[in-house]
Amino acid sequence: GQSGWNHHDRVNVEDNLFANASLQIRGETSGSIRMLRNTIANYFGPVTVEGTKDTVVTVQNNIFKNLGETPELELLDLVKSSQLLNNIVDSAGGFWITREGNIALDPLFFDEGSLDFHLTQESPGINTGSNEFIEEGPAFDLDGNPRIEGGTVDIGAYERSTTALHPADSNGDQSISQAEFEAYNAAWRTNDTWPTAPSIIPIDFVTRAGYLLQKGGAYKNIGVGKPATWVPLAD
Repeated sequence: GQSGWNHHDRVNVEDNLFANASLQIRGETSGSIRMLRNTIANYFGPVTVEGTKDTVVTVQNNIFKNLGETPELELLDLVKSSQLLNNIVDSAGGFWITREGNIALDPLFFDEGSLDFHLTQESPGINTGSNEFIEEGPAFDLDGNPRIEGGTVDIGAYERSTTALHPADSNGDQSISQAEFEAYNAAWRTNDTWPTAPSIIPIDFVTRAGYLLQKGGAYKNIGVGKPATWVPLAD
C-alpha cells in the first residue's frame, strides 16, 4: 500500500516498519517533522518529506533500504533547518555521506525475503544511533523490547534483544521440557489464554516449542523476529 500525506503542525513518525510501499510525509507552516528510528525497505520510489520554508525537519536513526530507482530521501523546501543524522542508507550518494553519522552500508537484515527486518549480530546499526529524543519518544521498540540495550540505541525500528524467553518455558531455564510443551500445546488446542505474551497462543509459537523440544529442549535467543529468534542451543 501507499502511506499518504500527514497534515499537522507537528508530525512525528517514530518506531515504525514501512515495507513494500511508498511514503510521503508533509508538515505545515512553522511546524516540525521528525522521522525517528524507522525501518523503511523495498519502496517503489523515494521517501518524500515535504515542508514549508519554516518547517524544522529531523531525520535520525532510520534505515533506508532498496528505495527504487531514486535511492536517496527527497527533502523538499527545507530552508530553515534540516538534520539528517545517524541513518543507514544502503545505496547512499554524496548528499548522505556528508552528514554526520550516516552510514552507507547494507543494514544486514535477518531475512529480508521473509520480511523479517530485525538486525543481525553483524549489523552496522547496532549501538550506532543517537540517543537524542529518546526520552521524548516511546520506551519500547516495535517488538515491545526496551528501546535502548547496551547504552546506545540501535538504528531502525527494532532494538536487538536476546533476553526474551519462549513463553512455553514456564520455569525460565532456557529449555523446553516435555511437560512444558504439552501444557503449552494443550492451551493452544483449547484456545486458553497464556500468562506470558502472546496470551492468545499463535500456532507458529507452538510449532517452534515442539521443534526446540525435538532438538533437545535447550535454546537461545538470537535477537530476530519471534518465534524464529529461539533456536536450539547447539546451533
